[in-house]
Amino acid sequence: MPYKDPERQKTNHKNYVQTHREQINTNQRNWRKLNSDKCRKTQRTSTRKCREKLKREIFELLGGCCTNPYGQHKEPYTDIRALQIDHINGGGRKGRHGKSSISIYRDILIQIKSGSKNYQLLCANCNWIKRYKNHEQPYFIGEKKND
Repeated sequence: MPYKDPERQKTNHKNYVQTHREQINTNQRNWRKLNSDKCRKTQRTSTRKCREKLKREIFELLGGCCTNPYGQHKEPYTDIRALQIDHINGGGRKGRHGKSSISIYRDILIQIKSGSKNYQLLCANCNWIKRYKNHEQPYFIGEKKND
């Protein structure tokens, strides 16, 4: 018989979870082992959605189009498939080591919301031109790699 009082239901559920925590954990672990493919698929889907949501929010805060610093296109470039978040002064790879893409996007979002002007949106062409002009790659064709 369902509870008529939602507060009582919430209290009883909380008490049940507290007293049966070990059994609940064991059941969940067993279910995840038996349904590992389903768990992986669900995890991938939720991670992708979270990453896309963060990325879209960053794009909105940065204006949603390429800043076009090299005059590569006449119209504002807004196709999100080719837009990239660029660290204006270069060196954006340093803080990313060992982090997931979601934590990187969260860090960028926090910085932008706090007023940071270290990021811009560039289309892929403008980003590679900038990387080449500013020597932001480890080495270029025809140059020796510094070891």
